Amino acid sequence: MMVKEYVERSGDTAFGFQMYPVIVRSIDGTITYHCDSLGFLTHGDAETWMDAVGPDGPWSPRGNRANDIQALWAQQLEAGIWFATRVGDTKSAQRWNQTLRRLQTNFQTYFVTERGVVDHLKIDGSADTQLRPNQIFTTPLLSDEVRAKVLATVTRNLTYEHGVASLWQDDENFHPYHQYNPYYPKDAAYHNGIVWTWLQGPLISELRSFGRSELAFRLTTNSVHQILDRGAVGTQSELLDAAPRPGETEPRLSGTFSQAWNLAEFVRNFYDDYLGVRISLLEHSLVLRPNIPKAMGKVKATINLNGRGLPIEIEQHSSLKTVVLDGSNLRAGGKGKIQLMSDTDRLVGVDFKIPPRAVIRLELRDTSVTLLADGIKHDFSSVIDNPRLSVENLSFASPLVRSGLRSLRGPSYPTITHAQTKAKNAHAKLIVNTGDAAGDDVGTGAYTYPKNPNFAPGSFDITNFTVSYDDTNAYFGLRFKSLSNPGWHPEYGFQLTFVAVAIDTDGIPGRGKRLVERNANYLLDDQHAYERLILVGGGVRLEDDHRKVLAEYIPAETDVTNPLGDAESATISFAIPVAYLGKPAPTWTFIVLSGGQDDHGGAGLGEFRNVDREASEWSGGGKTRTEEANVYDVLMVGPE
Repeated sequence: MMVKEYVERSGDTAFGFQMYPVIVRSIDGTITYHCDSLGFLTHGDAETWMDAVGPDGPWSPRGNRANDIQALWAQQLEAGIWFATRVGDTKSAQRWNQTLRRLQTNFQTYFVTERGVVDHLKIDGSADTQLRPNQIFTTPLLSDEVRAKVLATVTRNLTYEHGVASLWQDDENFHPYHQYNPYYPKDAAYHNGIVWTWLQGPLISELRSFGRSELAFRLTTNSVHQILDRGAVGTQSELLDAAPRPGETEPRLSGTFSQAWNLAEFVRNFYDDYLGVRISLLEHSLVLRPNIPKAMGKVKATINLNGRGLPIEIEQHSSLKTVVLDGSNLRAGGKGKIQLMSDTDRLVGVDFKIPPRAVIRLELRDTSVTLLADGIKHDFSSVIDNPRLSVENLSFASPLVRSGLRSLRGPSYPTITHAQTKAKNAHAKLIVNTGDAAGDDVGTGAYTYPKNPNFAPGSFDITNFTVSYDDTNAYFGLRFKSLSNPGWHPEYGFQLTFVAVAIDTDGIPGRGKRLVERNANYLLDDQHAYERLILVGGGVRLEDDHRKVLAEYIPAETDVTNPLGDAESATISFAIPVAYLGKPAPTWTFIVLSGGQDDHGGAGLGEFRNVDREASEWSGGGKTRTEEANVYDVLMVGPE
C-alpha cells in the first residue's frame, strides 16, 4: 500500500511496474499461508506494533486476528487491486477483490459491536474487549455511524491532553507509569497504559475528518510544548507516562528521547490534516481541504511539487475566506480542487484547471465563490453539500490512577532491598571458593557468542565462584573472564550475562528438580536435583523447585552507585537473607550455569539467550541439535 502511495504522489510508474511481482507474492502468499476462512489475516500474539515480549511471553498478546492488522490487510488488498487493474492482471484483481469483500463483510460480523470495534479475535474465536486505541486504524472498514462511535470511544476514554494511552485507565491491567521498579519491568507497561506519542497522528486525522480540528489542535499544541520545552529540545520522546506521579504536575517523558514515528506524524498532520494537502503527480492534481485551527490564524506554507516550491496562503477564519496558490514557477499545469467550510457549515468544493506559471486566488463569502488566475476570473465548477461526518460532545479523558490498581500492588512475594543485596561481611564463614579454567565457555563444544560487539569475549566464562554465610545472609561472588556494560542499565553494572545457580540442598537423587528452565533447557545429571534456584541478570531472584518465587532483588536507578555487578573487575556479588534461602551447609551442591542474557529489550531479570546453529547479531551459534542447552559454561561444586 505504501508503494501505491509513493506512485500516486511521485508519478513514478516505472517503480510500480518493477515492484508488481513482489506485490503479487506478498498478497498471494498471505492468502495461502496466513489467511483464515473468513478472510482475516492471522498472526502471533506479539506480531502487531504492540510487540513487547518477556521471559513468560507477550505482555499484551493480541493473537491471532487484531483489528488494526485486518485494516492494514484490507488496504494491502485494495492497493493490490489498484496495481493489478493498471497492469491488466484481471485474474489477480478479481481474486483479490473476492478476498477483500469477504474480509469487509466478516469484519462487520465479528469485530463491530454496539460499543464500537473489539481489539482482536483470539485463536478460539472469542472477542477480546480490552479498550485499546487500535480501533482508530480500522475506520476504512467502518460505516460513518460506527466511525463516530469509535472516535468518541478513543477520544473520551483513551486520549489525554498529552497524548493517546495504549490501554484504558479503568482496565485492571492498566500501568500508569513506564519505569516503576520494583513494581514491574518497564515492558509490562509498554503497551498497557502509557502514552505513545505517535498514536495522536491517526486520531488527529480522524478528528479532522469529523470537523473537530480545534480539539485536535490541543494535542498538537501539547506536542509543541513537549518538543520546545521538555526533554531533548527540538524533538519529541517516544513515550510519556499516562499520568503525573504524586507531587508532579506533568507526566514524565520516557522511551527513546527522539522517535521517528511520532515526528513523522507531527509533520504529516500539518500537511495532510490542517492544510489538507493531497498531491498526485500521477494524476497531475492538487487537492486542498484545509482545516486550520483558529490559533494558527492566517497560514503560509510551501508545498514541494516535484522539486519546485508552491507557496500557498490560507485565511479560513474571517467572513471572506481566501486561498492563494502561487504557481508562478510551475512549468506545467494540472487539476485543482479546493474544499472549504462556509460560515453556515456547508462544504463548498471547487474544481478547476491550474494553468502553468499562474497565481490562483479563491475567495469564498458564505457559499459564493470567486476564482481568479493572475487577477482574471477563471472557470470552475462547484458543489455545495452538508458535512457527511459529525460527532457530538467530544472531550479528552483526565488521567486517573485508581487506588488498588493491580500493577501498583507490587510483587506477591518478598523483595530484597538494595542494602540487603549488597551487604558484605569479611568475617562470614567461607564454604566455597572454587576457580574454573578460562576459555571453557563453549557449551557442548563449539558454541560461539552472538555477533553484536556488545557481547564481550569471555563474558559467559566463569573463572571463580564463592559462597559464604553468617547468621543473617548468604554471600555469593562470581568472577568472569570479562563482563559487558553497554550502559543501557547502569544500575545493573553489567549486562548481557545470565547466571543460574542450582542448589541441591539434600543430596538425594531424584528429589527436587533436574531441569533448569528460564530458557536454559539444562538437565542436571541423575545424581543431582535442586531445591533452590538463584537467577542472576537484571536483578536476583530466588525460586524453589516448583518455580515459586521466594524473594527477589529488583534494581532501581539509584542503585547505580553500588550496582549488582562491576564490568571493570568482571565480578557480580550479592547477598540473600538466610531467612529466604536457608543457611548454606558444606553438604550443599552448587551447579552454576552461565550464558547470554536476554531481557527482550524491556529490562527486568531476563532469561538465557538462544543459541542456534549459526550465530546472528543477537543469538549465539554452534548448536548441532535444537534440544541442546543455551548454556556456555558450567561449574559444579559439592561436598568432598
